[in-house]
Amino acid sequence: MTSEDFCNAFGFKDSKIISFYETDGSPTAALDNKGKFSMTGPPQYLVDRVSATSGRPWERDLNSVTGLKKDHSGLVRFSMRNVYYDQVLKHLEDLVKKCEAVIQTRVAPIGHEARYDRNIEQRLEVMQNQIAPASSITHQAR
Repeated sequence: MTSEDFCNAFGFKDSKIISFYETDGSPTAALDNKGKFSMTGPPQYLVDRVSATSGRPWERDLNSVTGLKKDHSGLVRFSMRNVYYDQVLKHLEDLVKKCEAVIQTRVAPIGHEARYDRNIEQRLEVMQNQIAPASSITHQAR
């Protein structure tokens, strides 16, 4: 899928996509002196910034695209006392705060509010329950 395809498939300007990309190269495979491969080769970027981001024209600012000083494997590994964990958590908290209004705005014209309200409230409660403990632990650790 190209960036243009993605923009056409998910062109909702009221929804936000946050992109994170690696700024450190990842070790590559190299043949060692025993004839076995190990991850000791020169570092390389496995996914560059352009490929790692959504490419939606309205989401190319610093609030939507964030480089993390991590290699490819490290992008999904966080400790709770880590500045990157706090950045990602803040983005998630902001998305959860805004999602109910976004969904209500999209669904209201269709006339399904009553049925959809119960479902969205349940989903929001689940998301908030999942994010809140992580957030409180992070704030306590400071």
